[in-house]
Amino acid sequence: MALACLASTACGKKGDPQPPRSYAPAATRDLEVRQQGSVLIFGLGFPQTTSDGGVLPGLAAVDVWDYSLTGGTDPTLVTEALFERGAQRLTRVEGAELGSGTTGDRLQLRIAIEPELSDDQTHLLAVRTVSTTGDVSPLSNRVALRLGQPPPPPSDLGLLARAEGVLLSWKAPEDSPAHGYHLYRKRAEERAYAEAFHRVEPGVNEFLDSQAVFGSRYFYTVRSVASLEPLIESEAAVEAEIDYQDVFAPAPPVGLTALAEDQRVRLLIDPSPDQDVVGYVVFRREPGSDTFRRLNQDPIGELEYLDTGLAGGLTFLYRVSAVDGAGNQGEPSPPVEVTLR
Repeated sequence: MALACLASTACGKKGDPQPPRSYAPAATRDLEVRQQGSVLIFGLGFPQTTSDGGVLPGLAAVDVWDYSLTGGTDPTLVTEALFERGAQRLTRVEGAELGSGTTGDRLQLRIAIEPELSDDQTHLLAVRTVSTTGDVSPLSNRVALRLGQPPPPPSDLGLLARAEGVLLSWKAPEDSPAHGYHLYRKRAEERAYAEAFHRVEPGVNEFLDSQAVFGSRYFYTVRSVASLEPLIESEAAVEAEIDYQDVFAPAPPVGLTALAEDQRVRLLIDPSPDQDVVGYVVFRREPGSDTFRRLNQDPIGELEYLDTGLAGGLTFLYRVSAVDGAGNQGEPSPPVEVTLR
């Protein structure tokens, strides 16, 4: 009994008190900052883990910090300790504003350029993330940015649907030559534009978006670029919308061969060059007729067609048109003539 009691007592003994666990998010290491018109765009990965490698319970806020460099100070000489002592918190992004900036595993925060940022200085910018438990992350990587005067945006953005994609065109801003343009695209169901999907060189005022997919509704906008390092863009051009549907008929077959056989004609089709063709429609014109009659109700998927039950000694004309997956029927091929024996 004594042994049992001793064991029980030992099992109930408490160890030294432990400090409460911290749920501070891991430090952000992929912060990017760019200027768009009168707004700063902060891009960073959505925090997933705590600083000790655990699972983050949730993100409550992002604090934005600024350290102003004076007298041409080299940003690389500013240590983390110096930044900690001299930086000021510009703003805290939280709640609905934080949620609206989340796209997939990325956060994109839009911060208006306030008077304290609009001076002719270089700014070192960084963020700290705050968990739902109130724990604060270490400082992120720091980004040096010298604000500049943004150029005017392009005007008259137009969209034209083509079989190869959506053609964008715009007018360059007057009296303010841009150093190129950034193009932005989003689907109708997406809340915000992501990163620019293409950069156009200066002097080019159109671009064919060959990645557009039929059956989708898109919004586009364009921004002038004043500088790449640091990245300074204009405000967005007035966005344009397009419902991109496949209304484009496929090209006709490359060639058609008609072979006369006993009371029948065998047609050999050289396919249309278009990749979305699903079948072909065959037409025949009989002696004494001015019109071609359709022979098959549904498009044939094969490249060979056999027209049977024909009378010998007569001459027939044939032609074929291609049909794509959207039901668009193209122009017919040039007719070919064949005489049965």
